[in-house]
Amino acid sequence: ALPRKLAHKKNSVLLVPYDEKAAKAQKIVTGNETKDDAYLCHVNITNHLVIASDRCLWIINRASREPWCLNWEEISHFQMIENRFMEITVFSQTGLMPHSFEVDSTDAVETFLRLLSMQSSKMGNSACRGFNEISDPLHSTDDIPGIETIQIDHIFGSVNNEDVPFNDTYRDEIEVIELCYARVKHLGGESRTYFSSLDEESWTLVSNWRFLFSGLNSRRCMIAGFINGTGENMQIKSTKLVEGGSPCYHIPTRDYDEANCILGPGAAIIFFAWGSPPSLKDEGGIFMNIETNAFYCNLLNRKSPMTAIEALPRYYCTFLERSISEWWAKYWVIVKCKL
Repeated sequence: ALPRKLAHKKNSVLLVPYDEKAAKAQKIVTGNETKDDAYLCHVNITNHLVIASDRCLWIINRASREPWCLNWEEISHFQMIENRFMEITVFSQTGLMPHSFEVDSTDAVETFLRLLSMQSSKMGNSACRGFNEISDPLHSTDDIPGIETIQIDHIFGSVNNEDVPFNDTYRDEIEVIELCYARVKHLGGESRTYFSSLDEESWTLVSNWRFLFSGLNSRRCMIAGFINGTGENMQIKSTKLVEGGSPCYHIPTRDYDEANCILGPGAAIIFFAWGSPPSLKDEGGIFMNIETNAFYCNLLNRKSPMTAIEALPRYYCTFLERSISEWWAKYWVIVKCKL
């Protein structure tokens, strides 16, 4: 097995003595040369074999031999806990979910950190996007300018499995959007349930959409929610649907200046769109582009390395949620100023 010397240099390899364990790891990654992937390195920890490839992180339980394969883009971030446990937080369909793995030696800790750092630029909330300057995304909604009340503990996406009653009197999708707009515009940071209400409203919109468009009439939909945690006004410069079958609807909270498209400190906004009817030639995907004075981003309704947020100088963005399923996608992002 020839591990890469540098992950970003595709033709760079490091010549090392033959290692049977590395050869086995490479065989797992490439599926015995049937998969288009490349082995980078591996580490043995207390209960698992961990392998880094160009596309994925593999975590294999030694007792059960069960492999867990994650695309790098499915990982939010990683951190060492008490120099004994590696915590890897992943994006799931019910929000950010941390997983801890015991590491039994200093050498293994260093190797594990190096293994993850090689591909950190592909992670949603990685060091290269300023993770070393920000708090854990699971706690990044604390102490936000414009939020007057301490919020109840809430993980964005944790409501995604809840059943939402559907009102059969809804005429069409426009009525569902208008009713959501009417409820959200009254939300503000003086309520302890502000964040949980934002999450519930966005999930209610997705859930109602699934009732309206089901079976042969199914269409994909996508939510992109943003919270202004900068302490300053944030201007929405443009929203564009590069791929899709609808306008890009916006649903803001109370502190939004509609005339100038300005989101006040602590305010939030939900963007909602849907895809074209799926066909043999078109799966009905959604590709949303958003530009503000603090960031610009591309968001897709499917797992893709093209999904990315680029913060402008003085700002950073953190994914609070990046939930993707076959028929819906749901994002929540908080925008803050660098210290």
